[in-house]
Amino acid sequence: VRLPAGLPPLRFNVDYARMRFERAASARPGSAVLDTAPAERTMLAGVAGMRLDLLRGPVRPYLLAGVGAFSVQDVVDAAGGSRDFSNVNVGLDGGAGIALRLGPIGAFAEARLQNVYTKREGLVDASAIRSVPVTFGVTF
Repeated sequence: VRLPAGLPPLRFNVDYARMRFERAASARPGSAVLDTAPAERTMLAGVAGMRLDLLRGPVRPYLLAGVGAFSVQDVVDAAGGSRDFSNVNVGLDGGAGIALRLGPIGAFAEARLQNVYTKREGLVDASAIRSVPVTFGVTF
């Protein structure tokens, strides 16, 4: 969304990610070997932010900053059944990208760092980072 008087444009993103992985469940009795359990994380995020172009012209590097809501759901299949953890938290979103314009067609590539605020981990804590989305696209 372009604002008047040369203000930076607003951006609205919706991100969805689904990941499957093995998670350490527990140590076997009398052994240092850990049992693993299949796990799945689903994340749905809605972010509102701003884009600040660093240069004007056909090649435009830019910075991104925003805030949003992040719904994170973890499901772990354990021997005693499935465990489900779900929460919705506020998070920060920041990144950088580059946009190219060739006549009516454009392209962009960007990487963002999304850090979810949790009561246990604080606002900016490396262990609280939930995702690093990398996006490529074409615009008409």
